[in-house]
Amino acid sequence: MSPSTREVIRWGQYASAAGCLTGKSGNLSVRDGAFMAITASGSFLGNLRPEDVIRCSLLDGRAETGKPSMESEMHRLLYEALPEADSVFHSSPFYSTLLACTGAQLPLDLLPETMAYIQGVVRIPYFHPGSPALAQATASRLGLGEVGLLENHGVIMAARSLEEAVVGVETFEILCRMLVVGRAAGLPLQQLPNGTRADFLDHLARLRSGSPVCTKA
Repeated sequence: MSPSTREVIRWGQYASAAGCLTGKSGNLSVRDGAFMAITASGSFLGNLRPEDVIRCSLLDGRAETGKPSMESEMHRLLYEALPEADSVFHSSPFYSTLLACTGAQLPLDLLPETMAYIQGVVRIPYFHPGSPALAQATASRLGLGEVGLLENHGVIMAARSLEEAVVGVETFEILCRMLVVGRAAGLPLQQLPNGTRADFLDHLARLRSGSPVCTKA
């Protein structure tokens, strides 16, 4: 089993256990040189076998064997548009998809986790799943580490690793659940003050580098 296949299987299992999937919806991939390793059409991410991971050319999308996910062109165009991206995860978790069917605002400055793992939220207009129009619209709008909110469809993230992509989508689902449950209960959700996110990211960078951390009074 190749390292890319092993990685796809591992994070498919994680995504399923974390509640990021609905039935057989969802697909994920990793960049593998001039190819991408992507889940097969109709596969269940929580129980992938090596034959459920298909190698496709990043040049023209042609599969070496088998039938890749219907969203393979969306993955391929994202790798083309984002050279730093090494992984893509697309799924339809319940609360994220619920809010994708609304025009609700989705603030990231509620939690340290959303500020850390998600660079932004980009709304992508509805096009039919698996269509060239959806692939092109997504690749032309989505940035590295951003959550793409596919209207009336689900979410997608391109990141430097499958860990970043899957954990980013998992974190976004937690945010969406908080927003829905909190608003339904009539609880006023308190956003952090302006400038907190930038200050937090600087704080996080210092922690990761081992530099002294200075807190503002």
